[in-house]
Amino acid sequence: KMTDKLLFLAPVNPMGIGGGSFATHAYLRAFSELWEGKVDVLLADSWKDKWDEQIKVDKKYTAKPMTKVQYVLSPLTHEIQRYSRVAEKILQEHHEDYSCVISNGSSISGKLYKTTQKYGLKLVTIHHNCEPEFFAANTKGLHRTVYLPIVRQLERKAYQESDLNLFLTGQDMSRFGELYGEAKGSCHVIGVFEFNDYNKPHVTEKEKEDVVTFVITGSLCTMQGEDGIIYFFENLYQYLPQNAKLIIAGRNPTALIKEHCSRHANVELIANPESMSEVISRGDVY
Repeated sequence: KMTDKLLFLAPVNPMGIGGGSFATHAYLRAFSELWEGKVDVLLADSWKDKWDEQIKVDKKYTAKPMTKVQYVLSPLTHEIQRYSRVAEKILQEHHEDYSCVISNGSSISGKLYKTTQKYGLKLVTIHHNCEPEFFAANTKGLHRTVYLPIVRQLERKAYQESDLNLFLTGQDMSRFGELYGEAKGSCHVIGVFEFNDYNKPHVTEKEKEDVVTFVITGSLCTMQGEDGIIYFFENLYQYLPQNAKLIIAGRNPTALIKEHCSRHANVELIANPESMSEVISRGDVY
């Protein structure tokens, strides 16, 4: 019932920079509009970014980092993030206020589904990717060995036990079916989108003799982001016009990306830009 409140669990900063944050921002705002502001949101206590006043929420709950004891015990408890424990307490104390819980990721709902079922609440999980594949690509050594099976198990439970699974791509939805079989709830592709008053980059036309500026953006701190940038330099950079400029912008660029950018005088690397739209507006080709 949309007369009851919605609890939105956000392990990704909706006001931050990066693909995951931009998508979470749009999803939270969409649910806020659909529920007419009758939304409570759970965030990390360390996020201090300016709030989008167009996102109307009732209460903002915060989760503190896991304690050393909780972290040491996490391979046994499978509490591998800070949010599910806090969300469970919120629901224990205020479950009568809610009709639905939106988990922006599988690691929370994989731990929380028993609680939502206990109180008769609908559980919706938004899957941003196939988490075990992403985790395996971006972690190493003992950490990957210990936690990869847990990540996979939590995602399986989240997928199988959620009342609704939402995916960014059709490929992800198909992949989950291959890995985990049939889900109890329904599955749909939500895709990614901007809000209706999104400030689009301003595109200007230039004369042919002007320097052409290319822009590449993305999360530059993951294996996937790094792989794309290195591929560009090794295979595509050679085809740019000689007088072209290249801007690469995104979150926390790795040392390897910094090294490749520094080799070329016509390349500008912008780490963690405040406004990606302004960066894109400087280019001719995105």
